[in-house]
Amino acid sequence: MSISIQRIALIVLILVFFGLIFSVYSQYQIARENLNANLGDSLTLEGEELAEWISQSLYSSFMFSAWRDSPDPELFDLTASRWILVDQAGDLIVDTSGVAFYEFPDGAYDQIVAAEPLPPKQLQSVVTLNETVVGPLFQEEGKFIKRVYVPVPIPTEVFGENWVLVGQAGEGYFSDLFEQQKNFWWIVAALTFASTIFILLLFRGISRTERLEQNLRDAEERIQLESLTSTLAHELRNPLSIIQSTAEIIRRDENLSEDGRDLVKDIIEEVQRSQDVLSHHLHPERRSPEEIDDLRSFVEDYWKRRAALVETRRLNVDVKYPEGDGRVGVRATPDQLEQILDNLLRNSSEAMPKGGSIQFELRNTPEEALLIFTDNGPGLGGFGAVWRDGWRMESSKAEGRGIGLRLANRWVKSWGGRLEAKTLRSGLWGKPKGTEVRMALPKV
Repeated sequence: MSISIQRIALIVLILVFFGLIFSVYSQYQIARENLNANLGDSLTLEGEELAEWISQSLYSSFMFSAWRDSPDPELFDLTASRWILVDQAGDLIVDTSGVAFYEFPDGAYDQIVAAEPLPPKQLQSVVTLNETVVGPLFQEEGKFIKRVYVPVPIPTEVFGENWVLVGQAGEGYFSDLFEQQKNFWWIVAALTFASTIFILLLFRGISRTERLEQNLRDAEERIQLESLTSTLAHELRNPLSIIQSTAEIIRRDENLSEDGRDLVKDIIEEVQRSQDVLSHHLHPERRSPEEIDDLRSFVEDYWKRRAALVETRRLNVDVKYPEGDGRVGVRATPDQLEQILDNLLRNSSEAMPKGGSIQFELRNTPEEALLIFTDNGPGLGGFGAVWRDGWRMESSKAEGRGIGLRLANRWVKSWGGRLEAKTLRSGLWGKPKGTEVRMALPKV
């Protein structure tokens, strides 16, 4: 609920932001239209033709009225002069260089350049540039004429002498135009800053809410899982006791062969291990942290005791060990680690009912030992799987709740290790070709 309100607030903020920008821009447009409506009558030079060029200059950029350093190509400017435009109050000119104050030149005269129309290149050769400031050429009665201006001295060193006064607009028009521009960018800056702060706080609140909801779901899931395992433990204790008692009776039979006695012994040991596991589930407070002194011997013994199961399920298991015979001790509870391996083996065999291949590798690193379990089954269910804390929260089998996988993740994390799983694919978007589970256990 809170997330929805925060998202609505974000949408409202965005709408207000663009609404204010549009409002200020509309005021700027009105000020610019008023200026251009006034230009045609107030210009002192070139009339409508120059007014059109000034209008194009104003519209050449989105928000800034920056002037070009040379006029339109149709108005030949054969000097280095730049054009300025002031209002009647002498407030402002429009140019990338800044602001200057001019009055209308006291002296200006026209000079005939050519009595007949000439191409631009020939015009350029006949125009002399010894005057201080030269305006654009214009045509009058078939003659090309240039207008020469006397520069107006100004009390600032910002500008050189090559400035030409083009014309005047009504008093206040430029001031209104640039005041709206200034207001626009101030509002944009303020809104951008406020929006950034608000969005950061909003996403921080959303992340915190999602974390709280995630923790709540984890707690509920943990309670359900513990309740289910406790119920299963109670229900399994009696059948296991009966199996153990029956095996003890069979073992006392004097006519039992040696192979039979070995099988019965294995049954009794597995039943006892299962009872220990159930006892630990029912009384977790009695469990003390345990360590495995020799992980390689533990793994070798595990696969030796699972040889019959592997053969029955038509699985081809390839086990690899690191070079050397050094003992590697890890922090892990032996019966829980055995349960994790049983769960991985069972998942693979059920995912590959017609048989398949399993590769199991033990690796040593300076700080941890890696157990890598890989099969060539159908993978973990595609790209739409739900993951949490690096572990899939659904079983990779067609049926099942993935309880064993979640328990495995909890146990490994309690030892200070980590559990990672991924689907192996033929290329980035290729078909699944198996599952890989990596279990890192801290060394002791």
